[in-house]
Amino acid sequence: MANLVMVRGPGARKQFPLDGRQLTIGRQPGVAIHLDLPEVSRRHAQITCEQDSYFLEDLGSSNGTFLNGMPLRGRIALRSTDRINIGPFEFQFDEPAPSESGLVIRSELSVQSTNRDLFRQDASTKLQAVLAIAEHLAQSLDLDDLLPRLLEQLLGLFPKADRGLILSCDGDRLTVRAARSRRPDLEAERVFSRKVVRRVLTEGIGIVAADEAAINAGETLMAAGIRSFVCTPLMGRDGRALGVLQLDRSGPRAEFTHDDLHLLTAISLQVSAVLENTALHAQLLEDERVKRDLALARVSQLAAGVAHEINNPLAFVSNNNCVLQRDLDALRRLLDLYQQTEAALAEHAPEALSTIQELTEEIDLPYTLKNLDEVLERSREGLKRIGQIVQGLRDFARLDESDRDEVDLNAGIESAVSITRATAAKRQVELVLELTPLPRMACQPSKINQVVFNLLTNAIDACADGGRVTVRTCAPAGAVEIHVLDTGHGIDPSLRDKIFDPFFTTKPLGKGTGLGLSISHGIVRDHGGTIDVQSEPGKGAHFIVRLPCKLSEPGASVPE
Repeated sequence: MANLVMVRGPGARKQFPLDGRQLTIGRQPGVAIHLDLPEVSRRHAQITCEQDSYFLEDLGSSNGTFLNGMPLRGRIALRSTDRINIGPFEFQFDEPAPSESGLVIRSELSVQSTNRDLFRQDASTKLQAVLAIAEHLAQSLDLDDLLPRLLEQLLGLFPKADRGLILSCDGDRLTVRAARSRRPDLEAERVFSRKVVRRVLTEGIGIVAADEAAINAGETLMAAGIRSFVCTPLMGRDGRALGVLQLDRSGPRAEFTHDDLHLLTAISLQVSAVLENTALHAQLLEDERVKRDLALARVSQLAAGVAHEINNPLAFVSNNNCVLQRDLDALRRLLDLYQQTEAALAEHAPEALSTIQELTEEIDLPYTLKNLDEVLERSREGLKRIGQIVQGLRDFARLDESDRDEVDLNAGIESAVSITRATAAKRQVELVLELTPLPRMACQPSKINQVVFNLLTNAIDACADGGRVTVRTCAPAGAVEIHVLDTGHGIDPSLRDKIFDPFFTTKPLGKGTGLGLSISHGIVRDHGGTIDVQSEPGKGAHFIVRLPCKLSEPGASVPE
């Protein structure tokens, strides 16, 4: 009998046996799995059992149902270890493994480097296959793209195989990372022998197995109809289990042999190295991201401190400027009254009047009075500019915030432009803002500010003296777009697919880390958005950031 195990939320570790044909999950009293929290709809989701298979569907809930981190659409078959998210609750679907009493192990092979037969037997064929696979594996570090294409190549290398699987190992949990099949119906059935896989991982050996009873009786080993398979471990240099590579067949053709096991094991060593290197690369990227975030946090703290220190005296000076303007107006009225007494002074104090007239001419009183007004006006403009800089620093200091908030992105864009304006002025690059009113959207404002800042600094660097960088915003249906255009040298078509790769840069050594666009791409993707570029050599570049107005789950994407 299958179970739902609550792994997160009130009542964690509780188990719910799926002993009915149809079980409803929701807040309504009396349902099979009762979750009494406001984030859960009264009738939220439903699990149905049909012919020993379990299916999950959302019942039109307000907040949605998520399967393995993705929004549930329609009716989906459940697999063992699937994760189901409903509001603050997370469940794991556990299904007992099918019986494998008829399973016969045809061959075993140690994948340890001390096993010399692994490298000696049919060395020429292995070398050719490994070189072909190595060339393929060197093309990318994106496993979501690389592993399925690897399986397609393996299906071509092993004509008797109907399907290929790559399983990743996370502690005791096994997850199908990639699957490819010659038959679409087989690809959907991501089943495997847990008994064999556990042994492969535990003992570090490759295995060829078949279901002899199924072959004789015309029945199938498992629900997918697999009759023979070859399975090899993917191991790290330290002997740590990374996963499993499996090829299987379902038709009445010849079984896999010991030679097939030798060849697949040789290939699995290369795949293991790529998996480990990819994990190390991901860790390196994470370390660099953490370093960059820490550096940005220090900059933000410095900016916040400077803004605070400037803001206090700025308030004093601004207030004093207003007082001075008020007092000057009073003095001007007093002088007007004195000037009205010139006739009386000429009669009763001619010497005093003569001295006053000489001083008036010496200081050019009319000009001085007029100029004082202009000086105070220029002072007010300067203080206003300082206030804008302080506000920009305070907005920029939000870079270390991590919570999502509803904001007007235009304000953050203006602060990013304010911060980069001095750099643009040094390069004699004009910054142009073309901002249209935007709906408030839920996001991490600090991260979006970082994206705009990265795009602006790259655009300024790309421009020659006298160039122009334009920042434009608009709000098409259901989204917000940020456009950053420059009049720089543009991007070569051969480099366009690489600009978002980590550590890729066209700047001179020491001038850039090659992480700005990579980090920006990750931030936009985590917000459920997209970032694209349009460019021709010599005609500048046009980056377009598109973000959904509705708060999205991490990893979701915006429809084109």
